[in-house]
Amino acid sequence: MVFFNNIISLIFGLSVLILQIQFGELAPSIKNAVLESSCINAVNPGYISSGCPVSPDGYNFGWHFVLPDISNAFVSINCQFSKAGTVTKMISEPCGMHAYCYTPTADTLLGCTANVSGTDTKFTLSDVCMPPNPCLDNNGDCDINAACSQDQFTGVRLCTCKTGFTNTGTTSNVICTDSCQVQNGGCDSNAVCSHDGTTGAVKCRCKTGYTDTDATANVVCTDSCKINNGGCSGNSICTHDSTTYAAICTCKNGYKNTGSSSNVICTDNCLTNNGGCDVNAICTHNTTVDVIECVCRIGYTNTGSYSNVTCTQSCQVDNGGCGPNADCSHDAVTNGVKCICKIGYVNTGSSSNVNCTDSCTINNGGCDASAICTHNADTHAAECSCKTGYVNAGFTSNVVCTDACEIDNGGCEINAMCSRDAATGALKCTCKTGYTSTGSGSNVTCMDNCRINNGGCGATSFCSHDATTNAIICTCKTGFKNTGTGSNVICTDGCLVNNGGCEVHALCSHNAVTNATECKCKTGYTNIGCICNPHCMESCLVNNGDCDMNAVCSHDTTTYAVQCTCKPGYTNTGTNAKAICTGKKEN
Repeated sequence: MVFFNNIISLIFGLSVLILQIQFGELAPSIKNAVLESSCINAVNPGYISSGCPVSPDGYNFGWHFVLPDISNAFVSINCQFSKAGTVTKMISEPCGMHAYCYTPTADTLLGCTANVSGTDTKFTLSDVCMPPNPCLDNNGDCDINAACSQDQFTGVRLCTCKTGFTNTGTTSNVICTDSCQVQNGGCDSNAVCSHDGTTGAVKCRCKTGYTDTDATANVVCTDSCKINNGGCSGNSICTHDSTTYAAICTCKNGYKNTGSSSNVICTDNCLTNNGGCDVNAICTHNTTVDVIECVCRIGYTNTGSYSNVTCTQSCQVDNGGCGPNADCSHDAVTNGVKCICKIGYVNTGSSSNVNCTDSCTINNGGCDASAICTHNADTHAAECSCKTGYVNAGFTSNVVCTDACEIDNGGCEINAMCSRDAATGALKCTCKTGYTSTGSGSNVTCMDNCRINNGGCGATSFCSHDATTNAIICTCKTGFKNTGTGSNVICTDGCLVNNGGCEVHALCSHNAVTNATECKCKTGYTNIGCICNPHCMESCLVNNGDCDMNAVCSHDTTTYAVQCTCKPGYTNTGTNAKAICTGKKEN
């Protein structure tokens, strides 16, 4: 478009130049003119004129430029606009000193230059042109409740609903309806829509029972009971009147209206006669239903019912819950129940949950491990008594039980050992090894066993004691030999045991003084050993039985005694017992 306009201006300029040449006018009379600076940034609509020549492009907004001197004429023009950009097309009517340029819409003139035939170097903006105002005839055919206006940029008719009315038609067919009839005028659903008596603007006013909670002009209606409890006190409930829906205040359970119906003042029932509670009860409110609730003070127990509380001193009710082995009392400061175990009992629970247990069942009541814990018949205090077999080596108040056997051998004699019965623990005196009790029952008298029936050793043995164990040792007397086994000593005549150790050809006998066994060769035998250990050989083999050398030794068939019989040729000149064999004399 700009290029086309430039071509038109060039053609127009050439045409003027040709005319000037034809009529003898010289080219130097063409001047450059500029728009007066005061006209720059002029707007359309601005200085409105009743009419402009018809735009060749059908535009409604015209710009009328004028030269100061009627003898001057516009040859070409170049104008700059904010929206339309560069415009060079112009119309000169009724003479050359006038120039009209057109823009499609209202615009802002940024500057203009022109080629002028003549001497003028400046020109001015005379006025601007707009389409005719359609609102001058029958309110522009707008709705009776609408205001008619002309768009300053397009020149078209605009129908705008008056304040308090809303277009329920379209943009091109405006129908103005009372705004209060259209979505309650934009008011909250809990508001009443009306109009300002002066401006007709919509006014929103919250209905009874609702409160405007928006700080701006935009009314937001909220249930008044939800705003600061509807102005009711904290101990009342906000509700609505079933007819007017106005907020009404009703005291909660446990509270009473001490004001009036229009000025409800809810006072805690507990402040009046302790809410009807027992003198030893505290008046409170149930947190769930908020009704009066009577709770017995510390140290008191309800012996009535939930609805009829009767507070009785707790120690008078089931011993305050202390149990049968505790004494119930009250704390001097808090009056709370205190359970203190009775004498002979100890608390095995905690300070708040006392559990009284028989002291004797806890660490044996503090008694020695060898003592028995019992209770005093009068005071029931724990008492310690040494078990059977033990004696108190301490004091009455501090019993120390010591094994009775460790004190003076438990009363047993020196040759007895003190011990305790495995079942009863009673002391027992038992004679030591090598001793026997000659007493009776519990009166043990220990005597050396060797003094009692020779310690059981028998008449042919000696009774003695083992050097280590002191046990009885039976030792056979001289001339006797033990033919028993182990500890069962049987003393037999030594000559009866293996011939008293004598060889077979010897006779065993006893020494008349010592009773020791003695071996003597039998008749017919001779000892070729020693006296202490005889070795018996047939006598005839030893020195010819002591017979004469000229005798023959033999034995008596009955006694086996040696018999000496002189050899032949020899005559016994001795005796029968001692033969002396004498030979014949040679002549």
